[in-house]
Amino acid sequence: MVLDPAAAALLQATAPAAMRAGINHHDWWIYLLLSGAGAVKINDDGPGLYYRQHKKNHGGANRGLGKAWSRFAMIWDRRYADWIGRNLAALTEMSDLLTPENRARAALFSAWLSRRHSCPRIRSRIWGARN
Repeated sequence: MVLDPAAAALLQATAPAAMRAGINHHDWWIYLLLSGAGAVKINDDGPGLYYRQHKKNHGGANRGLGKAWSRFAMIWDRRYADWIGRNLAALTEMSDLLTPENRARAALFSAWLSRRHSCPRIRSRIWGARN
C-alpha cells in the first residue's frame, strides 16, 4: 500500500479512534477509511513484492478445506460480526470525514444490521450480549 501525504495524515489523525474501537486488521481499516473519505485508489494487479505466507497466519491465503472450516468457525463464533461492529463504530465516530454518500451508506448499513437482527436471541448469537 502506498499512501500520499494527505492519506497518511488522515490515518494518523484517526488512529486514536481506530484504537479505541479495537480495529483488528489495519490493512482493511485503511481501505475502509480512505475509501469512505473519497480517496483515489489504484489497484495494481502485478505484485510489487512477494509476501511470505506463514502456516499459522491469521488471514492471508484461504486455500483448502481446513481454511474454509476456519473461516466458517469465525462466522459461527461471531469474530466476523465483531470485526464489522468495530469498523462500523470507528467509522461512525469519524463520519464527518466520510463523503456524504459514504456517510449515508454507513448509516444505512448500520440500520440494516439493527433491523436484520431484531430478534434478541438471533442478535445475541450474531453480535454477542454486549450489542
